[in-house]
Amino acid sequence: MNFKKNIFLKNVSILSLGTLGAQLINIGGLPILSRMYSNAEFGTLALFMAFGSIVFSFSTLKLDLAIVKTEKRNEKMALIRISFIAILFFSILSILCLFICLFWKSQISNLFLLLLFFFFIANGGSNVLIFFFNSEKKYQNITFAKVLLAIVNLIFALLLFYWDSSLGLICAITLANIFSFLGLVIFFREEIPSIFKIENTFSKKVLYQNINFIKFSTIASFLDILSYQVIIIILSTYYSKEITGSFFMSMRVVLLPTALIGAAIGQVFYKEISDKFSRNQLTKNDFWNIWKILFKIGIIPLIIFLFYGKILFVWALGNEWILAGEMAVILVIKGFFNFLSSPTSSGFVVINKQQYNLILTAVRITYTIILLWLSILRNDIFFFLRWYTFFEILQMLIYNFLMLNNLPDNNIE
Repeated sequence: MNFKKNIFLKNVSILSLGTLGAQLINIGGLPILSRMYSNAEFGTLALFMAFGSIVFSFSTLKLDLAIVKTEKRNEKMALIRISFIAILFFSILSILCLFICLFWKSQISNLFLLLLFFFFIANGGSNVLIFFFNSEKKYQNITFAKVLLAIVNLIFALLLFYWDSSLGLICAITLANIFSFLGLVIFFREEIPSIFKIENTFSKKVLYQNINFIKFSTIASFLDILSYQVIIIILSTYYSKEITGSFFMSMRVVLLPTALIGAAIGQVFYKEISDKFSRNQLTKNDFWNIWKILFKIGIIPLIIFLFYGKILFVWALGNEWILAGEMAVILVIKGFFNFLSSPTSSGFVVINKQQYNLILTAVRITYTIILLWLSILRNDIFFFLRWYTFFEILQMLIYNFLMLNNLPDNNIE
């Protein structure tokens, strides 16, 4: 296939190279940071990221997804404006709620909450601008932001260890997100005046046109993120910081293929299938073709990790992470299916069937909480990991089956 003529491959390559560069920085720094910071301190980072992810899941009202689907520039500006207002509102509200609910927990300091507030703003704002640049197919801007995020995070994590190791990781990730967000703002600077020219009546009209994103995608995204992050919150509450940090590290490693390749393909694929759906050209084959490619890429690393994962884990990160390695060997199969499904996770949004996302994520959070509760009663974290992996794979298979069932075999003329 001619690379110059294959626009999809070219765009994926731009994002993949940027993502690969960012992840190589993260991977290169991980063996160093894992020996500097303890698994308890990674547990604190896990709790910080859990709160950040949960608020991020609804702070934009998922209107960032709508930016990619619309072709009209004034509607994009209106969606960006509404999203930023929502991010600011929910960030303030979330911090106030956390302050009231968690003030009695001595390990949650005021600095922790302050950093969390800036993380909410920078992370949400970056995502809105990333989706805008995705809609404009300016993937080099997205690539720059990802690499900058990784570089700044690693540098500050190394430096801040000598200031306060208990807060070094969360300070670093917050500053990295701020720098990345400011970088995107610089690329976006010429569009800023047009946002302030959008009238409130027009914003309300655009909001009404995209109400399904708020009604279905926002709730589904919240439940989806909560189903993952509730694990961190419950582990940090009923187990130890060491177990929480080990789970966080194991998930971070098994999801590396998704972060390295799947996410980049997913961003470009979302734009491509959105365009195809609008032209009535989206078919089952579009999904089958991408799954076949990802299966061929991921199957050999999966087999290697299943047999040698624990040894590789400890060799790369240190003896303190033996438990994380044992967890990763179980979770790697889930990571493989996440990798396969990463480009198609936005399928229901594209075909305007967001209600399926809502139903499936409600099911996910239900079985996650039940399994966590049973593992606490049994005092057996591995009971949770095994059954959680099984239900996650089953849920992803059902998700993709239902999505294919809503697509034609051939193009609709």
